[in-house]
Amino acid sequence: MQKKCLALVLAVALCGCQSQTKDQKYNAMSANDIYQQGVKHARKNHYSSAIEDFESLEARYPFGDFADNAQLGAVYAMFMNEDFTSALPAVERFIRMYPRHEHVDYAYYMQGLIHFSEALGFFSKYLPQDRAERDATAAKKGLNAFHTLTERFPDSQYAADARLRMVYLRNMIAQNELVAARFYFKKGAYVAAANR
Repeated sequence: MQKKCLALVLAVALCGCQSQTKDQKYNAMSANDIYQQGVKHARKNHYSSAIEDFESLEARYPFGDFADNAQLGAVYAMFMNEDFTSALPAVERFIRMYPRHEHVDYAYYMQGLIHFSEALGFFSKYLPQDRAERDATAAKKGLNAFHTLTERFPDSQYAADARLRMVYLRNMIAQNELVAARFYFKKGAYVAAANR
């Protein structure tokens, strides 16, 4: 029995010695290799792996040629992974760091999409809920991001889709205002209802 336990412990120890840490697996890779691996993971819908690749690339080569694209790649992978709480600060940081970047229009588009998705709500896919009864803060932020995109970059490839989403968000915000007005009217708060 002791020989079996000793053999098992030895096998586990040997396996542990051969495994690579997250940091070690990028040691022999160039910035381009890490970036291409992240793109490959994103295309295969392995978003967690793509996020790890892009974040490691940015950490290893923060001033390299791929750092800015790695940030956008990470934002995309976080968004597709429905990790909006991580994607939003990442895209806002990109906009602050690279206000004149050639793909900043994409960053504004992603910012709008993140807020748009938050406005729709995670549970709305699974539970019936009137979207007009939800808090309209995310919808307003999404509308602002799409508005910035269409104003600053009217010829962007993302502008047409942003305009369509703006119409949807405006309607959602208007319905939200009507729900609030009806509530105030039923309570007898006629001034508050009229302000809505």
